[in-house]
Amino acid sequence: MNRPISSQSLPPGSTNVLGLNEIAHVLQQAFDKKEWTWARDAWQSLVDHHLADCGTELERCRSGIRFIGLLDFYADWYEIAFEDTFHVDYAHIAQQLMVLPHLSLLIGDKPEYADYEHDAECLHDALRFLAHEVRSEIVAALKTHYGNTSGFFVALWNSNKLPRPTDFEAKTEKYETERFLYQGTADEILNESVEEKLAAWMWLEQGAGSLDD
Repeated sequence: MNRPISSQSLPPGSTNVLGLNEIAHVLQQAFDKKEWTWARDAWQSLVDHHLADCGTELERCRSGIRFIGLLDFYADWYEIAFEDTFHVDYAHIAQQLMVLPHLSLLIGDKPEYADYEHDAECLHDALRFLAHEVRSEIVAALKTHYGNTSGFFVALWNSNKLPRPTDFEAKTEKYETERFLYQGTADEILNESVEEKLAAWMWLEQGAGSLDD
């Protein structure tokens, strides 16, 4: 008789952590190239907080949901901080991370998502529901990793920007019209008051809940 899926070990050759090596191809698809550095750092922090452990198949699926949860969180950050859209293809990412075969166990007894195998919109909603469920533990781990709300905010603000060229400070006029493309210092980011920064700061400080809630 087969054991319950929750206690089934991973196939031979699998690791017990959904680390950066295992997630690299999905991360590079999900994030823009200039965001890879932040995304890798953020995921590694979740690994370090044991949120990517996967000793069983079901645990691996939960870790996959946490990666989707990281994307879902970043999409909300993008909307509130940059007033722009960060597209997340929930179903494609779930398929890449092999979450779908055990999705019913993760969803549990929730009739509104019962038809996810036959309804693309239902599947999308189910994955977003699961991503929202893990939001608080992801945010807590990231805030700890970056030290406090200020460190967290600075890392996120710089996440979609390029590192400053080596001559950035010496040739300010050269880069004046393109400053927004490059990462700022903590002092510059935290002391420059703009409306979207205040809204994003308050959102982070209050727990960074889903914008849909």
